[in-house]
Amino acid sequence: MKKHIKIIFILLAIFPISANSISHDYSFSNSLETKNPSKVWNTWVDIDNWNKWDTEIEYSKLSSTIFLNSKGTLKAKGSPEAKFYISEYIPNKSYEFITEMPLSQLKIRRYFSVENGKTFFTHKVSFEGFLGGFFYSLFSKKYKESLPKVMNNIKNITENVEFDSEKQIYLKKTDQINFDSKEVSKLIKKIIKENDSEKDKALKIFDYVKNEIKFGFSDSFYLDKASDVINKKVGYCTTKTTLFIAMLRSVGIPSRFRFVEIKSDVLSNLVNTGSDYLDHGFTEVYLNNKWLKVDSYTIDSELYNSARNKLNKEKSSMGYGIHIDGVNTWDGESDSLVQYIENSEDKYYVKKSFGIYEDQKDFYSKNDGNNKLNILNTFIFKFFSSYINKNIDNIRFKTN
Repeated sequence: MKKHIKIIFILLAIFPISANSISHDYSFSNSLETKNPSKVWNTWVDIDNWNKWDTEIEYSKLSSTIFLNSKGTLKAKGSPEAKFYISEYIPNKSYEFITEMPLSQLKIRRYFSVENGKTFFTHKVSFEGFLGGFFYSLFSKKYKESLPKVMNNIKNITENVEFDSEKQIYLKKTDQINFDSKEVSKLIKKIIKENDSEKDKALKIFDYVKNEIKFGFSDSFYLDKASDVINKKVGYCTTKTTLFIAMLRSVGIPSRFRFVEIKSDVLSNLVNTGSDYLDHGFTEVYLNNKWLKVDSYTIDSELYNSARNKLNKEKSSMGYGIHIDGVNTWDGESDSLVQYIENSEDKYYVKKSFGIYEDQKDFYSKNDGNNKLNILNTFIFKFFSSYINKNIDNIRFKTN
């Protein structure tokens, strides 16, 4: 007992708590629309299977059927087993469970609401009590990052979307797709709102990657991680895809990396690739129960408009980074492609489909490809990428 009191005094010395901080709202929530509230409810109260949609939970169980004051235990990954009890229970409407913490409580409340004729389900997380602010500062970041994925998992499960282990693969981080980095996390918090729909989130991410990351090449070429692309603010098809996928996965939207081989003429007047074909990476995004092909974020709007004007004047079908049949807008409901054109009049435009890979490192570890780094092109990109990008800027900002 004396030991616990001593620890509490130490905490108070480090985190002084005023009357204002005790009353502070240490909570956050996430809401999504649902067309099947009854299925959401049944999924919520199936406590033994919480780990099917919350991958941070190892196991959870209740000592009896769910009702007010019933008790249970759960274990989160990397944490000891914790006890909880049901503090609110209104069948088919809401419930809340509480885990006791030193001089504080962790409350999880799940409930439905109706707005403009649409039904929403919400998860609310609150830290309350004398040390609520302290535990909020310790754990809220991790909870906030995982909550959107949890919500999307529930939505997918309850709307009869096939959400098996295959799609779980397309929500994982890799060395290149490092969505847990501070750069990606900070960016997502900046551009995504809590109540954005899945489609709205995808479109906001698309717009950012398209226009805030200018088309060009860094001195690391395809080795840039998602966080590197944010810092350097430049990328080409493969590295912009790395960032696009990282940001989508960070908000719980399954997405995967596909590689194909297309004519290098699409980059004519921008850069000489040294080969007739080039490796092209693009994204397949899982939205509205289907996979959508997207690469139109590759070329920023300024470069796209300039390139299109030039192709029209030259009566050419490709060059300056785009194909004349390509687009650089996306509605979040259909395919949107600017470089990879499946049904081009030139039947030799697409030479080969390599398939799906974890990321670019995985691709180049299994394929030689056309653009695999070697001594020569490593040197070129290390010392001449800025020159290449200046040439691209000349095209981007040239009005005629």
